[in-house]
Amino acid sequence: MSELDELEAKLQAMREWCRRAPANEEGLLAYQSQLKAERELALAKGEETATALHWTPLWDEAAPEPHLLCSGSKTLLLYYIAEHDPNWDGSYVRMASPASQAVRGIALVEFERSTDVKFGGPNDEAGHLLVGRGYGGYGAYLVKNSQWIEEGKRLDSRHPKFDPSTYPEQNHYLLAFRDQTLDCLADSYRVEELRVSFPEALGLARQRLIEYDEEE
Repeated sequence: MSELDELEAKLQAMREWCRRAPANEEGLLAYQSQLKAERELALAKGEETATALHWTPLWDEAAPEPHLLCSGSKTLLLYYIAEHDPNWDGSYVRMASPASQAVRGIALVEFERSTDVKFGGPNDEAGHLLVGRGYGGYGAYLVKNSQWIEEGKRLDSRHPKFDPSTYPEQNHYLLAFRDQTLDCLADSYRVEELRVSFPEALGLARQRLIEYDEEE
């Protein structure tokens, strides 16, 4: 049996386990095992794959309110951080508004040397092209064998002075929120945790974007 055959068989076994597992901790473990098997097989085939990305802090699952600010080479992202509320009993949906003056935990993400960004659909209930290749909805991913990156290389290769040896090594980051998905091509990223109102965070992000553009 070849390596691909073994990985195919492993994935089928994980899918069967996931189908039969109860909706508890075992079911979650089965699902995570299925995603891992999907990634192993897709990577072995050289296919575009959504690999798990350890991202902290994670966003509020119900109402993250992600906001994007970007220029030619700088991309900033804001979102509400997931916070434990001891008074919440789970019987209702907690909503948030970016217009609120309430002070909360907010993440300010700076994608370094970003070249492309997409922000919009699909939401966490719609399908995604990477379903079956490691994508599991809500969460952060690093896309391996990114077709988006390869498309950029193909377009740039039309330039007479294109040199593949000097083409920048980029990462394809994918963040799946409740109602939006963010895809960004960048060298790296860093996250700063703020404790302010959302309007204040937007003002800070806007100022940083302006200052960065002035330095260019």
